[in-house]
Amino acid sequence: MKKLLVLGALFTMNVFGTERVLINDSKKMEAELNSATVRCSKIGYGGRELKISLKGLDGWTLFNHSNVALGDFGGPCMTAGMCKFNKNDNFGFEITDIIGNGDKTETVVVSRQIVEVKDITKNAAGTEVCSRHIEERLAAEVDRADGTGKIAFYHLRSGLDEVFPLSVCQ
Repeated sequence: MKKLLVLGALFTMNVFGTERVLINDSKKMEAELNSATVRCSKIGYGGRELKISLKGLDGWTLFNHSNVALGDFGGPCMTAGMCKFNKNDNFGFEITDIIGNGDKTETVVVSRQIVEVKDITKNAAGTEVCSRHIEERLAAEVDRADGTGKIAFYHLRSGLDEVFPLSVCQ
């Protein structure tokens, strides 16, 4: 439940500036879920996270959602959050939470928001300016292997950073 609340907050608020949703859509895609596409990896994150690769993101998303530049060759991916450090942990995910004891293919719906984010910041001279960038926010749910519900996956990429006069943010 906490993950859904955090995900909801991710899609709806920016406490430091203003946001404008430019695109809000979704796409159904086949998720091949196996030991190559579901993994616990720290590549691209601060710690080991449960990740799934989704080929259907390639060519549909505005930004690159892979971590290829960091050495992860699993393709475009999304994360559910931290993996367990060991089997006895009460917190975190395991690969078997998704694939159980075997491979599967599942149809998932990935929701996407392209959002313009404007923040008031200071430039090198200390003058307040309007900083603008675009974020692409992805969210999807994948069935748990044991049939007890779904696991929420998400991903965020941003770019197109620009600086404007302060009046653009007002």
